[in-house]
Amino acid sequence: MVYSMIKKQIAKRRKNKIDSENLLGTEYTGLKGQESVNKLLEEKQGHVKSAFSHNDIGDVALIWRDDNIGLQQRLYTKNSI
Repeated sequence: MVYSMIKKQIAKRRKNKIDSENLLGTEYTGLKGQESVNKLLEEKQGHVKSAFSHNDIGDVALIWRDDNIGLQQRLYTKNSI
């Protein structure tokens, strides 16, 4: 769901000539599972398209993003409680 929301934002911003790298940051490839989480925690930016996979929903992307969406948001919310 989050990835589809971001894809919509990307499409909208492409109309304004802003590319997805500016929206999502660097794409890291060849990483899976905890390795993906560790990389984003280290870099504090970017995304991994197929970080996880689930039989019912398929590939799951992991995105750093900001305080409102993505892994950074999860850390912000957890630390705020």
